[in-house]
Amino acid sequence: TLVRRQLELELEMARLGVLRAQTGVFQISLSTATALLTREFDNTDPMVQSAIALIEELSQLEVDPTRPDISGSLNLLRELPDREG
Repeated sequence: TLVRRQLELELEMARLGVLRAQTGVFQISLSTATALLTREFDNTDPMVQSAIALIEELSQLEVDPTRPDISGSLNLLRELPDREG
């Protein structure tokens, strides 16, 4: 029960890392969750294998991608003629 709770907490920390765009927190929490699954659970169980694969897939996500520069569009909108009257 304690190990399951620790796993839940690690996954919750990963979730918070995503919400706060904190790549380090996200990666470390997923890594810890994977370590818990491989160390404390039956690795031959298909559900455990699936959970590990899913976590490994999630760890490839970019949490804080660079945002595109949209200032050019804003400038073009500002240059449009005033159509109010």
